[in-house]
Amino acid sequence: MKKMSLKLITYSALLYLVLVFTGCAATRQANQLESHKNMLLGALDKNVSVEKKMDALAGSMLGMMNQSLKILNPKKGVDYVKKYSNQNQGSIESLVKQIGTGQQEMKVGQKIAFGLKMVQKPYMKDLIALVPKFKRKYNQLKFAMKLLGTFKKGLTGMVGNKLQLWK
Repeated sequence: MKKMSLKLITYSALLYLVLVFTGCAATRQANQLESHKNMLLGALDKNVSVEKKMDALAGSMLGMMNQSLKILNPKKGVDYVKKYSNQNQGSIESLVKQIGTGQQEMKVGQKIAFGLKMVQKPYMKDLIALVPKFKRKYNQLKFAMKLLGTFKKGLTGMVGNKLQLWK
């Protein structure tokens, strides 16, 4: 009898831990998605510089890619990327448009200086490392590749097509 109750307590504790950690992961992902949304919406403000817009866009995309690659269950990873895409596609497209417009308004020397500054950003090294991994894992998903394409369009508009992050 004592052995039986000990097993019951052990199994109950394990079930409780599984439920708690599953709930924590879902809450953490929801919080991350909300954070990305707020970051991108904040960058859409007209008073935010083109550089800060690019930083917000890159930061959000890198965060999403990192977070999605950490999700072990492929279905849950796909769901996370879909949620990010559905929630932020409009903001990302608007930011890319604003970044492009901002670049067009720059003089040639400013464009060159800005492009050099962007290439030296710490997130460029992370992008170079993460994009191929993300693409390998989610390549079959059209919406994920569209999201990457939109981001690439904004990035290459800034630093030129010479920077071959991915093909």
